[in-house]
Amino acid sequence: MLDERKLKAIELLVEGKLNRTEIAKEVGVTRPTLYNWEKEEEYSQEYDRLLHYKKLSVRREVSRDTKAFFENLKKISESSTNDNARVKATQLLLAYTEGNPENILNIKDDRSNDNVSGDVLDKEEEEWSASKLSEDK
Repeated sequence: MLDERKLKAIELLVEGKLNRTEIAKEVGVTRPTLYNWEKEEEYSQEYDRLLHYKKLSVRREVSRDTKAFFENLKKISESSTNDNARVKATQLLLAYTEGNPENILNIKDDRSNDNVSGDVLDKEEEEWSASKLSEDK
């Protein structure tokens, strides 16, 4: 049976915000003790179990956000006033619909867009991500 300190250490490890030295300090043990716990079968199994559930939770969250992501890209590709943003959004949409987001097409746009500074798509994507983060809080 895992005691309270071991369970807390496992939770902190899975959370991933603290390093092992900080976790050891948080639960009131030395770092070598924490490493010794990690060698224990029961500790290791509980860590694997919690990590598995954390991964499932992240996948569900990403899946929920996927629809909004595509709607946002579609909106940008259809209505952005910046041609480069529209092209990049279209590239991403096409790549994802083909099932390989890393396979982004190289679409060339010969039109000049000197009056727009920066990458509007990146800015809009950052704003969208920031709004999603604030919704989660």
